[in-house]
Amino acid sequence: MGTSGRPVLSGAMNTHTCLVVGATGRTGRRVAARLRLRGIPVRAASRSSQVHFDWAQPAGWDAVLHGIYAAYVVPPPVPGPVSAFAARAAACNSPRLVLLSGRGADGWGGSMFGRNMVSAEEAVRGAPLEWTVLRASNFAQNFGEDVFHAPLLAGELALPAGDVPEPFVDVEDIADAAVAALTERDRHVRQVYELSGGEAEDFAEAVELILGDPRSWGDDGKRSMQRVDGDDADIRVLLAAPDTVDRLCAPLRTNGYVSCANGNRAIINQNRWVAGVPHFEGDLETYRIYLINHEVGHTLGHGHVFCPGEGETAPVMQQQPLGLNGCEPNGWVEP
Repeated sequence: MGTSGRPVLSGAMNTHTCLVVGATGRTGRRVAARLRLRGIPVRAASRSSQVHFDWAQPAGWDAVLHGIYAAYVVPPPVPGPVSAFAARAAACNSPRLVLLSGRGADGWGGSMFGRNMVSAEEAVRGAPLEWTVLRASNFAQNFGEDVFHAPLLAGELALPAGDVPEPFVDVEDIADAAVAALTERDRHVRQVYELSGGEAEDFAEAVELILGDPRSWGDDGKRSMQRVDGDDADIRVLLAAPDTVDRLCAPLRTNGYVSCANGNRAIINQNRWVAGVPHFEGDLETYRIYLINHEVGHTLGHGHVFCPGEGETAPVMQQQPLGLNGCEPNGWVEP
């Protein structure tokens, strides 16, 4: 903080306005909110904002850029306009641009989306100003706020990704990275950051391995579980963003934190799958085994049980994410 109590932008000026282009979008609105919480003036611009911005109307760009210290830019869905925008930003003495791009953009070949991202990156890098590029993978919020949501509610989500594992990144993390690039002047200039979620893992394969283990719900060989394609599955295991879990689990209250089973669906909270819970003390493998076995146990008709005693192995149907109550963490039905 400066002597006036106002926030200081690292390395230089402290009261200059930041422009957020696409301020009503998933990342833009979060970036704008974080800047305001820091006391940094924000010019929130979009086609529906009070400050009007339209990629198809370059005549209005100078007014939006006037007096701007830094800008967060979500590019339009066609190649080209970012080059002209970067040139106008430099002409208007707006010294810094932070561009949202796509993870691995320079390896996407000839797709329209890939050409768009590469075109935007080249425009920003070639402009006479400071720049940072944030290359984000698919948004975790796609499950609850966008294109993946309706298929999930219908019970099946198909993606054109084959068997290639790909992590999802939380939009909140993208917003944090964007604000750092906008405000920490000396650390992020001329940098390209690949933003991703946790370790890329084939969730379906993990579920298959866990449920196929003899320590799972095999009941001494009396039951077998096999991965199937199509609509005839007896049990469905879904990985979803927290807000989607809340919707799919209703009327159960998962509060953006825990997972659930609803009917024949075991619905796994993505944040818990990626990060676990503190009292498992970093043992993510055990926690993931527990998560699958516990929720699938509910689909098989098993209810919650309690810790049998201090130092005992926790039963798999104990609510271990909420506390171990003296038991030792465990993920297996038959440890």
